[in-house]
Amino acid sequence: MVLFIIPWILGIYLIQRDNKLLIMYGPIASAIAFIHNEIGLHFEWWSLHPKDMELMIALISNIGVYPVSGCFMLYFLRQNKAYLSVFIFAAILTTLVYTFSLLNKVQFHHGWNIGWTFLSYLTANTLLYFYYLLYQNKVKIAR
Repeated sequence: MVLFIIPWILGIYLIQRDNKLLIMYGPIASAIAFIHNEIGLHFEWWSLHPKDMELMIALISNIGVYPVSGCFMLYFLRQNKAYLSVFIFAAILTTLVYTFSLLNKVQFHHGWNIGWTFLSYLTANTLLYFYYLLYQNKVKIAR
C-alpha cells in the first residue's frame, strides 16, 4: 500500500498546485506503467514479492506511484530543463526499486538489473514527456 497511499498523499499537493495535470497526464502515465510492468512480468525480467500478491502489487504501483511521479516530473520540468527532470525522476524511481530489491520485494531475472531498470524508467519518462509535448502543441488549455 505504500506504493499507492503515499504517492496519492503527495498527489494532493500536486492537485492543489495544478489540478489539470493529473487529470490530463495521469492516465497516460498509468498506461505506460501497465505496459512496462506487463512486459517485464511476462518475460520474467523481474518478480514482485510476495509472489502470490505480484499482480496486486503491480496494479497498486501502476495506479499509484507511477502516475503521480510522472505528473510530478511534468510539473517540475516546467520550471527546469526537461532532460534534467526526466533523468532525475528516472533516478528516483530506480532508487525506489533498488530499495525494494534490497528488501527482497523485487528480484531481477534473465539478465535484468538495476541499470536496465534505470533505462526503462528513462524510456517511460521520455514517452510521457513526448506525449506532454504532443498534447501541448495540439490542444490549448484554458488556464
